[in-house]
Amino acid sequence: MSPTRDVVGTSHPEVLADLLGDVLAGRRTTAELTAFAAAAPSAEVPALVRFLESAARHDRSGPGARHTRSACREVLTALGTPEALAALSALGEPTTAREHP
Repeated sequence: MSPTRDVVGTSHPEVLADLLGDVLAGRRTTAELTAFAAAAPSAEVPALVRFLESAARHDRSGPGARHTRSACREVLTALGTPEALAALSALGEPTTAREHP
């Protein structure tokens, strides 16, 4: 487990960023990243969506770029909130509505 997740009071976007790094390094699965994002409080979801959209947009080069975009898009699709669907649309992805618990 990384140090970021050991700090009490760490925000969901910070932990999500840490988890995404773990996914890209092969230490965690995209399913774990998706489960974390889906369990986030509703108030945190817009910040998570902004982070995921930004990560998908800005990692354009290097060997992990495709994996970054794929992981971010998978989580956004699973979230299925209006914000997540708008982010997917902005990324040029097809969207399907799903309810956020």
